[in-house]
Amino acid sequence: MKAVDFTNGKITRNLIIFCLPLIAGELLQNLYHCVDQLVVGNFVGDTALAAVNSAIPIMEFLIGFFNGLGIGVSVVVSQAFGTRNYTRIQSETNIAFTFSLILGAVSSILVYLLIPSLLRLTGVSAVLYHDANIYLKICFGGLVFTITYNIGAGLLRASGDTTTPFLILLASCIFNLLLDFITVGILQLQVAGAGLATIFSQFFSVILVYLALRKKNPGFGISFPKLFHNPSVVRNIIKIGIPSGLQNSLISVSNMFVWRYINTFPSSAAAGIGAAQRVQQFLSLPSKGFGLTLTTLVSQNYGAGNTTQCREGTKKCMVLSISTILILSSLICLFASPCIAVFNSDHSIVKIGANMIRTVIPFYFLQTIRDVYIGALRGYGNAKAPMWIALLGMIGVRQLYLFIAMQLDYNLRHIYICYPIAWIVTATLITSYYFYFIKKREIS
Repeated sequence: MKAVDFTNGKITRNLIIFCLPLIAGELLQNLYHCVDQLVVGNFVGDTALAAVNSAIPIMEFLIGFFNGLGIGVSVVVSQAFGTRNYTRIQSETNIAFTFSLILGAVSSILVYLLIPSLLRLTGVSAVLYHDANIYLKICFGGLVFTITYNIGAGLLRASGDTTTPFLILLASCIFNLLLDFITVGILQLQVAGAGLATIFSQFFSVILVYLALRKKNPGFGISFPKLFHNPSVVRNIIKIGIPSGLQNSLISVSNMFVWRYINTFPSSAAAGIGAAQRVQQFLSLPSKGFGLTLTTLVSQNYGAGNTTQCREGTKKCMVLSISTILILSSLICLFASPCIAVFNSDHSIVKIGANMIRTVIPFYFLQTIRDVYIGALRGYGNAKAPMWIALLGMIGVRQLYLFIAMQLDYNLRHIYICYPIAWIVTATLITSYYFYFIKKREIS
């Protein structure tokens, strides 16, 4: 499929064409861990499933940060794409990919050493600690592959190509599924087998994304000297990527602290809430997809100096995103119990997970508002303000509510309620800031 050029053509059509492979790709990326949960829950048991569920917030915390760096890469290269300066595009592409290899290697070592501390931070019970520790150490031993793939995919998206990253993820997800059944189902390596399947499939995706970049641009390659000859590229990536990554991680940090409360309840609570959060993550895919799409649209048009197209794109993207989420939310609430039973058919687990879905999902359109406006602001190169808003809404408000509510009534339902409360505050703040930012730009 031809790459999408957001500086030309009909906005709505371009949004849909670009976003559909992106949503499908996000779906497949989530299936990495979902497949692990499905296989572990059915082949190993409830305790192993609870251990993997307890490890997921830590993985999301770190992977979310590095996904944010991928957004920084996409914004920088997209703005170059808008200028049609192809020499600049090639140079920045090579520098960004080389930077990802260095960052990934260093991060793999540091994170591996920090895993025990992170598990203690989330309050994982002694029963689950061993399996959660093994799973995380294996997965994060290959963090370099995760980082390199995400930045490579960001480079492809910057040029308007979301189809290639989707096809790469499809291939690696199928590979992951086959390896899960071999390592867990046949070889009976239990949680360790799930981790090994994930790390090898991510390595496979790195090989494919490198070949795709090489095919698209024969001048593409790894170049360590260019990192020092043109350090401004890395600085710009960090300027946008670090706040974006921190914002993604802040949400996961909040979830890690929420899991400290969840882990004080029986393991059925961890299994049920973990399954509900996985269903919720599937619902988040269109919201995130439209947000990332809008980042590319705004970046390309901002680089081309077409701010009118930026504003119109934001309005139309919001309509598409909210409409999609409202339809999917209704379906998920209607079939809440069957959705949880896919992960584990135990009655107590299904009841807990379904109760959480029916409490949380009706408010999910607020997340969509947040993701769209954040996507627009990032496209303009503004990533710091959304980060601080996320800090206040997604961590401050959520943790304050849990601290007070759990003191008064230590009940599992407060875990459910803390999510929509945080979404209401965050959506209100980011909407207000977006219109303030646009008005300020128009005046200046």
